[in-house]
Amino acid sequence: MEAYAETKAAGNHLTSWLKEELQPSRLVSSLVAGGVTAILTVIESVSYAALIFSGAMAAHISTGIAITLTSAAVAGIVMTIGSSYPGTIAVPQNKIAPILALVAASIIATMPDGATAEQMLMTVVAAVLVSSFAAGVFMTALGVFKLGGLIRFIPYPVIAGFLAGTGWLLLLGSIKAMTGTPVTLSTLPGLFEKALLVKWLPGLVFAVTALFFMHRIKHFLVMPTLLTTAFLIFYGVLLATGTSVHEAREAGWLIHTASDGGLFRFLTVRSVLEAEWPVIIHQAGSIASILLIAAVSVLLNSSALELASKQDLDLDRELKSAGIANIATGLAGGMIGFTSLTITGLGLKMGVKSRLVGLMTVAFCSAVLFLGAGVLSYFPEPIIGGLLMFLGIEFLIEWVIHTRHNLPLSDWLIVIMILAVVSLFGFLQGVLVGIIAAIIMFVLNYSRINVIKHELTGIHHHSNVDRPPRHKRILREKGDQILLLKLHGYIFFGTANSLLNQVRERVADTGRAPLRFALLDFRDVSGIDSSAVISLVKMNQLADKNDFKVAYTHLPEHIRKQLEQGELGDMDDGSCLDFTDLDHGLEWCEDRILAAQGESLEDGGRTLAEYLEELVPGGLDYAKFDRYLERIELPAGHPLLRQGDRSNDLYFIESGRVSVRIELEGGEILRIQKMGAGSVVGELGMYLNKARTASVVTTEPTVVYRLTSASLRKMEENNPQTASSFHRFMVRFLAQRLINTDNTLKTLLK
Repeated sequence: MEAYAETKAAGNHLTSWLKEELQPSRLVSSLVAGGVTAILTVIESVSYAALIFSGAMAAHISTGIAITLTSAAVAGIVMTIGSSYPGTIAVPQNKIAPILALVAASIIATMPDGATAEQMLMTVVAAVLVSSFAAGVFMTALGVFKLGGLIRFIPYPVIAGFLAGTGWLLLLGSIKAMTGTPVTLSTLPGLFEKALLVKWLPGLVFAVTALFFMHRIKHFLVMPTLLTTAFLIFYGVLLATGTSVHEAREAGWLIHTASDGGLFRFLTVRSVLEAEWPVIIHQAGSIASILLIAAVSVLLNSSALELASKQDLDLDRELKSAGIANIATGLAGGMIGFTSLTITGLGLKMGVKSRLVGLMTVAFCSAVLFLGAGVLSYFPEPIIGGLLMFLGIEFLIEWVIHTRHNLPLSDWLIVIMILAVVSLFGFLQGVLVGIIAAIIMFVLNYSRINVIKHELTGIHHHSNVDRPPRHKRILREKGDQILLLKLHGYIFFGTANSLLNQVRERVADTGRAPLRFALLDFRDVSGIDSSAVISLVKMNQLADKNDFKVAYTHLPEHIRKQLEQGELGDMDDGSCLDFTDLDHGLEWCEDRILAAQGESLEDGGRTLAEYLEELVPGGLDYAKFDRYLERIELPAGHPLLRQGDRSNDLYFIESGRVSVRIELEGGEILRIQKMGAGSVVGELGMYLNKARTASVVTTEPTVVYRLTSASLRKMEENNPQTASSFHRFMVRFLAQRLINTDNTLKTLLK
């Protein structure tokens, strides 16, 4: 029943779509747009065939046209139906054609002696089909496993360099397609001799003219008009000079398809059987680069189409559609094809977003492929070559000239480096050099990022232990003995040594107190590499020589294991100081500084009156204030305040210790402060009449004095002078806390 319902729903959707698309107003616009895009698709397909099957392969141009038109038909139908954008037009790709041209030339040059022309052709055809099929599998896998986003990690300068190199190869390939002569240093002078100059100069004129008008007139009919005008001028020249079409074809001015019938021949099985596979395997590097460039290009085209159409596209769906299309194309005998940004954008500019446009383009390409080879024999080669030259120059302008204004100089130099290597050594070498250069630039740039988020000392940054005033004074005086480094990011070979050098500089600074403790906080550290471990080992060695301690806080478990494996020893045996958090690490350091000054950490034996006088000297008449307090003795583990309870009292601690805790979501308990004799707790809640924001629990037997809201009101009524002195006392007490917090913030913001 579910299958029947789904089938019925799909049928209803198809019926609704057909009714909408076949409305006269919509149908006419779709037919017009489809006619324009179909003609441009055929012209582009022929130009790429002329690029790949040039030079020694020029005699097989009809096979090349069959391959490119097969791509336009097969990839076109799959992507027209499968793409998330309804106006998608899939064609053979200008980014892939120049690489395939290099592969074809390399295959011809490396074929074994005695190989026949037919074996060479079948080997080239097999290489083209293998690249299509492999690219299809690769893109399908990326889409199925939703890994399309990984392609975005390729640095932008490398992609720009790829495309600039593609433009250069298109430019050189266009000249080869028009003259039959590859462009090298040795052949360059000959290209300016009259016999060859007249072959490529008209193409250059067309390319420059197209650049001029395309950059100044933003209209979808500009290119069709230029092509039509070029056709008319070409045949007008033939008419004026009395040159017949046959004579022009024999002179190489027109494409020679060797047949007036259909072009399609199913060569897949034959090419697999007759190809020289060792020669194709030798091209594995170039084919691998084709896979990467194809996947990146699909995503780039889709992202650009999103902006142009103001419509979100499913990038993983686009990858899957392109992948399935190219698997089918490879099996059918075509080259790599997927969404054409220019031709699809042309339909968008005409105001048409309909799958009928793609279907019409497929139908037209199929008709030419199976029936109309004779029509292609009237295509002038200077126009085909000029179109390739226009695309090549356009690529160079966009990715070499325009990027200079959009990229930092270092990134732009990577683009130029890739372009130079592609020009001198080949496309694959350029790709590899670009990736290596981008990695080096990334390492250098990332190394400039300081892994030390904050550098603090014990003067301004204290533990959350509320100590007696004289202890606080000692810690302010001796706090420079503590160096606190809050680290962040990923610590690797490019940044680890700077961390070590910063500690070395602190140790060597004779103008400051000798360093006793170096606290390294790893709370915001995502990971470390082996170089960072070595630097930390060296830091421990530096600590042994200079009599200071290195302590680690907030160590993630995976970093902890790396340190244990890296000669720092067992982190649990006491040889390395390891604290659960920064608060406990600071408390440990402060305790040792106080102990070195002969201070008792227990601080017992004093009365509350003495503590309050020390907190705010002369601020409170304790003899009159005492009568409003309630003395309470509490055992260890007793909850003094509970988070969320109503606030109607505050407490003065005379002896013992309490822990201020916050209960987080999920039941996790976080200690935010440790308080001892002389501390005040609960004052803000009582003054603001708000619910308790934290819990306070005794950690040992504790004596506290309680002041309730009722007692405070009674004091204000019966003894207003004492109440006033108490309020002044609390203002000064809270102001001192605020000053301490402000000093810490100023240190963090330096």
